[in-house]
Amino acid sequence: MSFVLYNHVLDADCYKVRLMAALLGVRPQIEAVDIHPGTENLSDAFLALNPAGTLPVAAAGGLVLCDAPSILVWLALTADVTERWHPRDPGPMAQMQQWLGFSHRLAASAPANFRCGRG
Repeated sequence: MSFVLYNHVLDADCYKVRLMAALLGVRPQIEAVDIHPGTENLSDAFLALNPAGTLPVAAAGGLVLCDAPSILVWLALTADVTERWHPRDPGPMAQMQQWLGFSHRLAASAPANFRCGRG
């Protein structure tokens, strides 16, 4: 399995994808995107790939995924033959989806909590 990961080394969502890929033994081709101090994510070339200009982005063949939860699910479904990371049983699958939502909200609120003195 191969895919290109458009990545910034300090981005938490990019880290989630890199970590899941490593846990599954998948080595993506990393394309660094300079989002700070640069604005490469706002370039015409990047916006053609992801109109939102956000990271991470995973590209495999004609498939382009533009957020961490969808990339994590795709990785688990395509690279995890044990079903450890994306179970097929409805109860554990729902719990996994719940955890993805929780972790996404937690990561999204972390900068605001830190700025407000709650982190």
